Amino acid sequence: MTTTRRRGRVLRSLVAVALSAAMLSAITVTDTTPAAAAPVALDPGGQWGPVEDWPMVAIHAALDRNGRVVTYGTNPDGTQTGRFIYDIWTPGPSAAGGHNTLTNTTRTDLFCSLQLNRADTGDLIIFGGDNWTGANTNNLGNPDITQISAATGQISQLPGMNRARWYATGTTMPDGSIYVQGGLGGEDFPEHWTPENGARLLDIDTSIMSWYYPRNFVVPDGRIFGIAPDGWMYYISEQLDSLDVVGRLPFEHRGVNTTAVMFEPGRILFFGGRTTETL
Repeated sequence: MTTTRRRGRVLRSLVAVALSAAMLSAITVTDTTPAAAAPVALDPGGQWGPVEDWPMVAIHAALDRNGRVVTYGTNPDGTQTGRFIYDIWTPGPSAAGGHNTLTNTTRTDLFCSLQLNRADTGDLIIFGGDNWTGANTNNLGNPDITQISAATGQISQLPGMNRARWYATGTTMPDGSIYVQGGLGGEDFPEHWTPENGARLLDIDTSIMSWYYPRNFVVPDGRIFGIAPDGWMYYISEQLDSLDVVGRLPFEHRGVNTTAVMFEPGRILFFGGRTTETL
C-alpha cells in the first residue's frame, strides 16, 4: 500500500486556506448538460415565504439539471430512512405544491448517502447509504450505487462499490469521473467511479483520517485538497495514486460540524467546529 508521508506545518489564523501560487489558474471543465430551466421570479427584497408542508423531512436535497429539487431521507411520518420514497419538486409559488413523490423501487436505503449530478448525463448519482432492518435503519452502510434520471425522474440501480459507505464524500474530477472517499465501512480505501468501468478501489490508505464526510475539493492543478473533520489536511494526486498529508488544523477548528466551501479557484472558506473563527 502507499506509504503516507507527513510533512508541512499547522495552518493557524488564515483568512482562507491558500493552496499555492501554482494553483491560481482555473480548471477548464466541459459542461455537457443542457441549460437549466428559467428561474422562478423572486421578490427582489429577499423575503422569506411562509412555512409550508413538505412530503417528508428533507434530509438530503439536490438540484437537478432542470431546476427541480430532489429530496429524500425519511418516510412521510418522519421516520429515518430513504428506502421507500423520494420526492421531485418543481419550484413554484408554493412549496406545498409541485411535488411528485415516487416509490424507491430499488429498496436501497438512501439515508446518509452522497449525491452528485453526473457530468455526462446530468442524472443524479447516489453512492452508499444506510440499511433498513425491517423496523429501522442501523446507521451502518451499504455499497449500492443508485441513479435518478434527470429526464424521467425514475430511479434505478447501477453496479455497486467495493465498500459499504455511510456519510461518504464524492468529488467530481475534471474528466467527469467521481472520486469517493470515507464513509463508515469505507474508511480504509477510496474508490474511483467512471461510467465505463464503474467503481474501482484505489491503493491509497485513508484510514488515518475521519471517515465522516471529508471536505474534498479539486484544486487548479488537478489534485484534490481535503480537510478531514479531525483536522488532517492532505492532497490526493491528480492520478489518484498517492496521499500526501500536509498538516493538521488546531483543535478548536476540528469537528464533524465544520463547513467548507471553495469560493474561488484555490481558496477555501472553512468555519465551524469548536470556535466562531473562520479560516
